[in-house]
Amino acid sequence: MISIQRCLGVLGITAVMLLALHLAPTAYAQSCETNCGFITEQGCACDECVTFGDCCADKEQFCNIPPPVQPAAAGGDPEPAQLVGTVAAHNSWRSQVGSPDLVWSNAVAAVAQQWADELASRPGCRLQHRSAADLATLEGGLGENLYIKGASPNLPDVTPKEVVDSWGSEIQFYDPVTLTCNAPAGDSCGHYTQVVWSTTQEVGCGTAICIDGDFQNVMAVCNYRLPGNVAGEAPF
Repeated sequence: MISIQRCLGVLGITAVMLLALHLAPTAYAQSCETNCGFITEQGCACDECVTFGDCCADKEQFCNIPPPVQPAAAGGDPEPAQLVGTVAAHNSWRSQVGSPDLVWSNAVAAVAQQWADELASRPGCRLQHRSAADLATLEGGLGENLYIKGASPNLPDVTPKEVVDSWGSEIQFYDPVTLTCNAPAGDSCGHYTQVVWSTTQEVGCGTAICIDGDFQNVMAVCNYRLPGNVAGEAPF
């Protein structure tokens, strides 16, 4: 299997080779859009759908109701089932430097999901941030981390923790005393500093699948409120 991972943070781009990983795409649809399906208290049920997202064998549509979400953390919204562990992974890194815990925001996650879907719809499956002007106006101002991993011939596997840890691993390049990044060419510190930025309070993420030739790519977008990576300011 061939696999590749690329990360894009607010302040830079990194490209490395890693093991193939997979993060399931998040769905927010609120109706059962399949002729062989029906709505239950648990979501979409279908005679031919075995697991969430499977296509009915005799239909060209999908069961697209998300599975039940986890209970909300104090002060935040519940994480979608596919992304449970995202907040905990962020807070693990934040606890190392004394930054307050983040909580999940559905409003921020909706913004992230929209951008993940937009990127996945573009040819080439390339990572690109929203413009600084857009980020400054969305939900009162947002930070942003991006992630992509592709594999061939099968979709790669990744967990929310592995996505966040790929950003957190940039700690090795960051000097908190001088507020400088000593990353080699192709690496950065911007993902890490956004993850641990002390004034950031909320995180929300979305994922999408993008096909580029023989490669199947999983894209992940996390947005942050309040935004980090403010020039000249210490992250914690």
